[in-house]
Amino acid sequence: MTAIALAGGPAHWATPGDGPNRNGATWRSLAACRGLGPDDFYSPPYSRALARCRRCPVWGPCLFLALASEGAGYRFGAWGGATPTQRDAAYAHLVARHLDPAVLLAQEEAWWASRLAGRDDQALPQAAA
Repeated sequence: MTAIALAGGPAHWATPGDGPNRNGATWRSLAACRGLGPDDFYSPPYSRALARCRRCPVWGPCLFLALASEGAGYRFGAWGGATPTQRDAAYAHLVARHLDPAVLLAQEEAWWASRLAGRDDQALPQAAA
């Protein structure tokens, strides 16, 4: 996957194959990073981006997206509340436990798609103000 649009924060950067569910929403539509630009995510120490990530309801799939796509434009910057060094440690942790980030991402995306399609009676989380 390769990022093809850089506006609104990492969770909103389009990647080939990303698509909305039947209601037109994805987990990305709930991301707290809307309104931040690439400089916030790619200029260490990433403080603005990480502050948004801490209150984001969808940091999980964002992190798994970065971990599953390390070689495709997600290697640098803040993603899913983690710096590149933190993601390296998380990736090593998953690999040591024989867990595939791509499988975890698929599970997260399926869960969010189900919730966004209204097949879950729980209220959708909102980013903290």
